Amino acid sequence: MTVRQLVTHTSGLPRHDVLWYADTFNREQLIRRLRYLKLTESPGTRFQYNNLMFMVAGAVAGRVAGTSWEDFTRERVLKPLDMSDTRLSIAGFRSAGDIAQPYILNSTGRVPVDLRDTDAIAPAGGVYSNLADMIRYLRFHLNKGRVEERTLIRRNTVEELHTGVIGASDDLKFNELSISRYDMGFFVTRYRGERLVHHPGVINGYKGRLSLVLDRDLGIVVLSNLSGSNRAPTIVTFALIDRLLGLEPIDWPARFRTVGRADRERTFARKKRAKRETLRPRDPAPPAYALADYAGRYVHPGYGSIDIAVDVNIRNRLTGSFNGKVFSLVHVNGEIRRVAKATWPIRRGLKVTFADDGDGKVGALKAAVADGPTYRFTVGDVTFRKIGS
Repeated sequence: MTVRQLVTHTSGLPRHDVLWYADTFNREQLIRRLRYLKLTESPGTRFQYNNLMFMVAGAVAGRVAGTSWEDFTRERVLKPLDMSDTRLSIAGFRSAGDIAQPYILNSTGRVPVDLRDTDAIAPAGGVYSNLADMIRYLRFHLNKGRVEERTLIRRNTVEELHTGVIGASDDLKFNELSISRYDMGFFVTRYRGERLVHHPGVINGYKGRLSLVLDRDLGIVVLSNLSGSNRAPTIVTFALIDRLLGLEPIDWPARFRTVGRADRERTFARKKRAKRETLRPRDPAPPAYALADYAGRYVHPGYGSIDIAVDVNIRNRLTGSFNGKVFSLVHVNGEIRRVAKATWPIRRGLKVTFADDGDGKVGALKAAVADGPTYRFTVGDVTFRKIGS
């Protein structure tokens, strides 16, 4: 893989977010485990968004500069742009004092959540900023890489950042938007005929959107402390563009209510399908082994370990622990079990299949731990091998 492929999301690897969402490995450990993850495309051929690859690119930048990504970013970006309130670690963010309480929007309403430690994945999702600093960053892009009389990035390089090189989709299906392309950190599309360069930013409890209407010298940033199905950053962005450019206004809240209904219908159908798949058949085959035979540690060199134990509270049930995240397993049929309740990043209904080692003992389990329910590109079953007896 080339560095360009890392930052254009064309490495060949799909998301694999479960690796860093496990909150188990530091940045160096994450990088060393990447060799064991499955590619779904040849490098350079297809857009597959991947936070881990941006993390690697940040580590490369720090290594080439003879320092860390954090020090490199502070010296080459934050200090020259006078972005003094921007922090590059969860500890730095906490120390800022006046920070927004994060919330997530789910079916029950707005729920407060804890801050997620993103230090391991920081080059992809660990920059904490505010409106004043983000305006400075927008001006830097509108000025084609210059800060006052100083050139930080050559003009032709900045223009390359703003030119899409590979087809991508940001899932917004409106006639006002052209098909998106992507290049090194930005989606590039046209909004009502205007060239629009943008990128969302989402982490547990926070959601924002940075946008540049380059030919009109216009930059917009919208920050919110609500993640989940929160469309406000996009609605506000489109409404501001319409107003500032004197375009015929569009009722974007109504448009997104329609999109929201369609999303909810798809989610309901997906959950209904998952529930159907979770149901035991009328005459399920019994497990081939005694419950205690399944207990033990199952290891994958990339994803880590799944520990299986007999549930002491519920008869004939197993419990699992994926890198410390505990879940229960319900028997479905034969060697197939399903996760009874979500413990992120292990999702509810995930199928876990145990396999024989060839000597009449349980030797492995298979589960699609890398695949989220809405991921466009999926890995499929990952095999964890049992170690010891």
